[in-house]
Amino acid sequence: MRQLTAHIPAIAETLGIRGVTQVGGRLDKDGTLHFFDINGLPGLCLEELVMGKQCFSCFAEYSYENPF
Repeated sequence: MRQLTAHIPAIAETLGIRGVTQVGGRLDKDGTLHFFDINGLPGLCLEELVMGKQCFSCFAEYSYENPF
């Protein structure tokens, strides 16, 4: 979780992400997060996506009603 909150804002700012975007990553054997995919069109219905539910549970300051 700490790695996500440390890196995602910089990724969003660098790439100019202002909407719903999926960022894929994996932990290596040492527990370091490495990003491998950024998808600006992750799905058509945010409320239906498992990814959306995971993101909103990790980043409580955002909600379905106010995602940005």
